[in-house]
Amino acid sequence: MKIFTRFTLLAMTSLLWACDSTDLGIRLPSVDPDEVVLNCNDHYDACELARANNNFGLDIFRNLHQQTPDENIFISPTSLATALSMTLNGAANETFTDMQDAMEVEVWDMLTLNAAYQELLSALPNLDNQVDLTIANAIFHEQTFPFKSEFLNLNAAFFFSEVNGLDFRDEASVGIINDWVNTQTNGLIPDIIDAIPATGVMYLINAIYFKANWRFRFDSNRTTKQDFYLADHTTEEVDMMTFGEEISIPYFNHPLFQAIDLAYADSVYSMMLLLPKEESSLQEVVQELNEENWQQWTDALDHYDLEVYLPKFTLEDEHKESMKEALEDLGMGIAFEETRADFTKMGPLGLYISRVIHKSFIEVNEAGTEAAAVTAVEILNESASYPGILRFDRPFVFAIRDNQTNNILFVGQYVKP
Repeated sequence: MKIFTRFTLLAMTSLLWACDSTDLGIRLPSVDPDEVVLNCNDHYDACELARANNNFGLDIFRNLHQQTPDENIFISPTSLATALSMTLNGAANETFTDMQDAMEVEVWDMLTLNAAYQELLSALPNLDNQVDLTIANAIFHEQTFPFKSEFLNLNAAFFFSEVNGLDFRDEASVGIINDWVNTQTNGLIPDIIDAIPATGVMYLINAIYFKANWRFRFDSNRTTKQDFYLADHTTEEVDMMTFGEEISIPYFNHPLFQAIDLAYADSVYSMMLLLPKEESSLQEVVQELNEENWQQWTDALDHYDLEVYLPKFTLEDEHKESMKEALEDLGMGIAFEETRADFTKMGPLGLYISRVIHKSFIEVNEAGTEAAAVTAVEILNESASYPGILRFDRPFVFAIRDNQTNNILFVGQYVKP
């Protein structure tokens, strides 16, 4: 049975809990009986999980920025954290603790962490009925591989994951996985994999789709061609949007940048934009981007009458090797090592993460924003491959043992005739 839930946490945006409101600010407490109001007093673990995911996601973002400081980057911390938390349930020993540390959840036990995800996935769909925001989780696995039912059932129960056993040797499985991704992202991300490796045994996938109108739309009649100044001091023309007048907007003036917060729909969701000052650099701003500062900056927002110009843009991003490098830099390296990774809570020894594939899309225009992201954790197992021919034509090790006690009687290596 297909199981999915609507998720309401936009990439790089903290949860905005209901409180005081002004025109473009945080919304008033909900009066719609179909909507849910969350607050950190009653939902402490949900708030702490949001902060942990922000920490992790901003660590990844800073690392990707360092890898390619002059390229566009767009990721979903929520998607990455969710897919890797599903995977974390299968990790053991040093692999488990390294993943915990990298994901900023080292103080959490898995029962509490899973319950916090369950709470978010159960409550957040109804925060704002004017926003279309969905999340879907799925596990696609080789149907003959002996994965532990406890692991699969846990992800189905706490992450509402759809679990599908497929014949990974059948090329049609690639299409089935990509069709699922295409459907869950409303066609914005049509595929996530090109082929399944011969040793591939599992994909843990999270998909997020977001679509919302601005609370106050930009005036499309006032969109004009204007210069956009690149880091190398050259210019390119963009379609620059504006409201056409000063409007009351949450604003924060930092020594390195100026920030505004543009609300969507009923103001539960918003897009915060950080513009480096002329004497600052993007690099300096990104270096300051962490969860503690993020909370301080959002708390410091106050309303000012401003005239705003924002470019229309569409951005597609993809990370494969760069995401692996970022996760390894954060301390998750063992999970990618086939001889050291320990995912024995998921299945037999020999499982390891091959790649974490992350794709994203965003379009920002006068009406609002449409965005999607997909994260796929690819699990391989070398024992799953069958070579057909095994030719001992290079140095090898051999041993003679008894099959009752497994006692080794002789052991040796053959290196030359």
